[in-house]
Amino acid sequence: VMFTHQYMVTGLQPEFHFGKFSVPVMLGITAFRPAFYEKRSLKSFFKAMGREYDPYFQVAPYASVAVRYGF
Repeated sequence: VMFTHQYMVTGLQPEFHFGKFSVPVMLGITAFRPAFYEKRSLKSFFKAMGREYDPYFQVAPYASVAVRYGF
């Protein structure tokens, strides 16, 4: 059986500096495709390519903030 899943994050990440501290902030989107299982055989591979239901991506907003200290 083969497990398939895709997940990605894309966005802009400006970084603000305050002395030895820096604060990177990322704003963007998260896209993922639902996970599914398939049999791992040549016959199943070609059957999956002809299926009517094709996996799709769902999108959600993404934000993160970090604090870094420079040594």
